[in-house]
Amino acid sequence: MIALPWLLSAVAAAVVPGAVLQGRITVSGPLPARPVADRTLDPACGNGSAGDDPLLTSTSGGVQNAVVRLLGLNPAAGVHSSSAPLAPVVVLQQGCSYVPRVQAASRGQPVVIENRDPLLHNLHAFAGRKGLFNVAQPKGSAPVKREVSGVDVLRLKCDIHPWMAGWVVFSDTPYFAVTDADGRFAIQGVPAGSYELSVWHELLGARTVKVQVSAEAVEVNVDLGQTP
Repeated sequence: MIALPWLLSAVAAAVVPGAVLQGRITVSGPLPARPVADRTLDPACGNGSAGDDPLLTSTSGGVQNAVVRLLGLNPAAGVHSSSAPLAPVVVLQQGCSYVPRVQAASRGQPVVIENRDPLLHNLHAFAGRKGLFNVAQPKGSAPVKREVSGVDVLRLKCDIHPWMAGWVVFSDTPYFAVTDADGRFAIQGVPAGSYELSVWHELLGARTVKVQVSAEAVEVNVDLGQTP
């Protein structure tokens, strides 16, 4: 696959030649209230970072960290290869934040969480409200690796530092991306056809729109602030 310079996340899997599905995810109107990280609970964590903010937007309304996935794909087109294991999704606990805060992954990719901070974190993972695993990770401890099956959205939190949040959104197809700082995304190699495009954001929720792919490049823009 060819990665565009501003593409934050794409599939590390072979796909058939096809169109580039690209566009921009934005939000208009008043923004929802969001929690403020109180890092005074642990002075060792410092003053904070952009990783604490669940809603990052550009000056023109572009939404960062939205996950865009194609649904309803013909199983014969662009399926994942089963000849080799998929590389793990790596999440770092660094500066008392999960880095990256949001990732997209292929169904079946294992998740590895590593503590790079000089202090204790308590990793707690959820699918919706269901707890999946709960592991203490002291300074210098080995990374935690887990196989996650039957999960659409994996949420990570730290029971010691409540502002920490991380997300891994899984896809059944190799056609997904995570938006950049201006809300832009690109998905390469999409076969011609009719699909549903799913947009997920941790604070703005989910939206699904219909798309028709028939050209070399297709532009799709979604405003998460507008009523469907």
